[in-house]
Amino acid sequence: MNAETRTPPPSQRWQRFYNVWGLTASAAILIVTALVVLPLPFAIASRSAASLLVAGTLAVLLAALYWGAGDHRGGFHVANLVTAVRTLCVVGLLAWLSGGEARGGALDLTAQWVVFAVLVLAELSDMADGAVARRFGATPFGATWDMENDVLFSVGLCVLAHRWFGLGGWVVISSLFHPVYFLLFGFQSDPPHTPAVYKLFAKTVCALQMIALISAGAPFLPLPLASAFNAVVIVLLAVSFGWDLALRPQLCFRWSRSSP
Repeated sequence: MNAETRTPPPSQRWQRFYNVWGLTASAAILIVTALVVLPLPFAIASRSAASLLVAGTLAVLLAALYWGAGDHRGGFHVANLVTAVRTLCVVGLLAWLSGGEARGGALDLTAQWVVFAVLVLAELSDMADGAVARRFGATPFGATWDMENDVLFSVGLCVLAHRWFGLGGWVVISSLFHPVYFLLFGFQSDPPHTPAVYKLFAKTVCALQMIALISAGAPFLPLPLASAFNAVVIVLLAVSFGWDLALRPQLCFRWSRSSP
């Protein structure tokens, strides 16, 4: 047997890497979120330190996913760069805001508008990457890259919403559905004959999630209204993931059988 036949094909190598990356990323997100939000003895009280920790974690996870994809990535693609803009924006904002305590802690009105404008532009890039992919060519990696950038972006938005925009710590629940799902069940592609109405619902809820989190930083939106909007979205996310599990009951059955 020669070396070529002993080496797994790119798709297998990618799947193995992605499973490891997904488990590692999910665990890292849960740990960092706990350190930033929960009132633990070893929690991070400083907003600056919390912002830097989250920014660094997101940047490392994003870079690891991109470079770890290797041959599966298929070289450089403009669409992948556009997809990463939203995560890079929230990482940059968290890093910039980490100096907020040195400036007095609270953001002035100008800074609030700057943060809000950057987040809106970041979300618009999410709408643009599909068009760019269709123009310059889509790749199998692109779909996974887009999904995981959504996850990382939502984590950063939740930390911004809680630590800088004034929402309660409960808002981070919005970004934890995917990591918890991945830890419990691993990556799952859409089951055969997935209803079109479910796909539409899931995409709509994902879009509402980002809009709700970004709206928390809008200087013109009262905090109670932003809180209510995000609370409704969390309920919708629970419905979406519950619906997903209802479409594949074997996952719950298999997990319950493997539990002690």
